Amino acid sequence: MDTMRYNWPPRILFNTDGCLAFKYLFRRNPGDVTEMIDQLAGTGVDVLTVLVGINDDLSWRGSPHGELWGECWGADIREVLPAGDDGRPVPGVMPSGDEIRPSDLLQMNLQAMVDDGHDVFGLYLERARAAGMGVYAAFRMNDAHSNMEHRMADGRRSALKIRRPDLLIGSPPPSTPVYNYSEQFSFTWQWDYAQEEVRARFLGLFDEVLTRYGVDGLELDFCRAAPFFKPHQGHRQIETMTGFMRRTRELADEHAGRLGQTVKVACRVPSSFDAVLGQGLDVERWIDEGLVDIATISSTGGWRSQNDVPRAVAAAGASGTLIYVGSGGTYRASPLNGYEVGQPAVRRAIAHNAYAAGAAGVHLFNHDYANHRAMPVAVGDESAMPARDYPPVYQGRMGPFATDRFTRGDLQVIRQLADGQALRSLDRCYQVSPRGAIGDYEPQLPRKLSLTGRGAGDGHLLHLTIEDDIEAGIADGRICKTELRLRLTEYESNLPRIRCEVNDQRIDLYSAAKLRNSEGNEWLVVDNPPLRQGDNAVLVVLEGAEGPNEWVLKMPAVNDGWPSLEQCELVVRCERMEDE
Repeated sequence: MDTMRYNWPPRILFNTDGCLAFKYLFRRNPGDVTEMIDQLAGTGVDVLTVLVGINDDLSWRGSPHGELWGECWGADIREVLPAGDDGRPVPGVMPSGDEIRPSDLLQMNLQAMVDDGHDVFGLYLERARAAGMGVYAAFRMNDAHSNMEHRMADGRRSALKIRRPDLLIGSPPPSTPVYNYSEQFSFTWQWDYAQEEVRARFLGLFDEVLTRYGVDGLELDFCRAAPFFKPHQGHRQIETMTGFMRRTRELADEHAGRLGQTVKVACRVPSSFDAVLGQGLDVERWIDEGLVDIATISSTGGWRSQNDVPRAVAAAGASGTLIYVGSGGTYRASPLNGYEVGQPAVRRAIAHNAYAAGAAGVHLFNHDYANHRAMPVAVGDESAMPARDYPPVYQGRMGPFATDRFTRGDLQVIRQLADGQALRSLDRCYQVSPRGAIGDYEPQLPRKLSLTGRGAGDGHLLHLTIEDDIEAGIADGRICKTELRLRLTEYESNLPRIRCEVNDQRIDLYSAAKLRNSEGNEWLVVDNPPLRQGDNAVLVVLEGAEGPNEWVLKMPAVNDGWPSLEQCELVVRCERMEDE
């Protein structure tokens, strides 16, 4: 084997889904699609994981295992864009998102790149290697966009899924569906891995990509998305999926011998090993047996404060598998350091705990989307790259698709996440993760406040881990102060009855400051609660046995006036700045 061509162990794994093909037809310049790679150089991004196509299909034609994404749906670029003398669409003339569906626009850009003779995946590979990065071919192991029956503009199905519904999970749908759409239509358009043909399709894709591109590794993304088997079949299929992973390992090793270079196998999995066992994924065994070189503990949703990174590190003791933490965007937290969405302090807290547990680095999923990063952008925090003259593209819930350019602040956050030691001296927000997805720990919030006279007590504790010596940090000046932040609703008339404790010490909420965001959400902020290294227990309950003051029972199940705890955060302040 030759020596590693990129930094090992990698500090940051950076995933991109290929949708930046959106930018091609503005100037018909393929360099526009991959320019973000130059921005990421020098930030600690050592490996770029690039989806081989979009969602469930490819970025090239002629594969026996898949098709060019969306091609079977027949959107024709010539019907929408004005053509020049050569019959091809005119560069720089693009319809806006109001005039055309975003998926049509994406498909036409991707199709135009291929028709013009560009190898889309190869462009990423070439530019990333020129920047000194390794490149892993990324595969969404069960992409769920095809469940969007009433939003087919976003979730186009492959011709194979339409032709072979017997290979799908089908009906009945899972009890906890992704995106909820599969439940609405009583049908799941995701692959059934109990079918040998499904497993063979993915193994064929792995073989094809390693043969065609000689990439540095494969990334198997199991966060995109459970389920992998029909309802209640996951536990019965654990050996099936472990056998599939063992064959993937063998395939990578075979190509490594042919190429004369290492070929790594990485996986991205949800946050709870016990929960994913029910989906047929024995991740601890994969790690223990060395079936994967890298395991990222992640989520289908946002970054999770409760995760099995420590358990993964323990399982990797003999195999040497590297453990990473990360995900896409963050759940909304209280305003901090000028940010209201995607607060870097939340990512820094989770990464800090992971490094303390023995993680090797951080994985950033879909981080090229502006809405996955910190917002609003501070005045003067301009892009680190020159502006391009792009017209407006689709503006929707995902934000403008053309805005992949990172601000200087964005790049600084990536550098911080690459340096576990530096995180000790930066603001961190330890947040109880709300909501959840298949394979994650059950969310602790939001919840109605329970009554002490009806049994509320230690069983209602919220748990937050802080792997930092708070007392020593305050003593040596590294930590300026700590904060407890609570977002409560319907609480004002019941404040005298709300008991709040942190690590068994009573907290006075009467003197708490109030902090609001631009949407009118309010947090109570208490300075210097009694935090400690390791587990921190927070209790917020309602004293007494009677219902809340001004509580009105409305049938069938709406309790107006009952206090609810929506969010709980512990903030470690290291940076001396004005309060929000």
